[in-house]
Amino acid sequence: MADTNHLSRNAFTTIACVMFCGGSLANENVEKRAFLCVEEMSTGFVINDSGLGWRNAKFSADAKYLVRPLNDGEKSSYPDNKLVEYGVFEFGSDYPKYNCHNGFSYSFADSVFPTSIMNCEGIGTFVMSNETLRFIYTYTAGFINSEKGEVQKDGSTPYISLGSCSPL
Repeated sequence: MADTNHLSRNAFTTIACVMFCGGSLANENVEKRAFLCVEEMSTGFVINDSGLGWRNAKFSADAKYLVRPLNDGEKSSYPDNKLVEYGVFEFGSDYPKYNCHNGFSYSFADSVFPTSIMNCEGIGTFVMSNETLRFIYTYTAGFINSEKGEVQKDGSTPYISLGSCSPL
């Protein structure tokens, strides 16, 4: 007797990937490319004068990032042994601000599927599409470090930025 749960799970996995991965399954051997990404807008939050709350703030949007495959000597692995494929480097830095352990692929149910979206982690997230050549990133430190009603810790201002990329 066939295991219908197994068949249903495989069918669901395939359908989910086609719907949400954002790329073609036939694209598996896409050449790894580098991108220049430039901020266009940025907004965030700063501690108000009393130190007991937050207010909106406008940030300058002038950062530039090099998104590129990591060289063999730069690659590291997470505790789950997933190799970091790409890095997001702020211009002038030798170390990636964000690590992208799947590159332009998506892991689901012990399988890897190609996609046009790359998700990266750091102190926040960096998400980029190689189809639309757009990115969005967050810097999340600051807000969650203090309890509501207590004086907020100085030094971090959470923000979100977006922009566009060009292949190199």
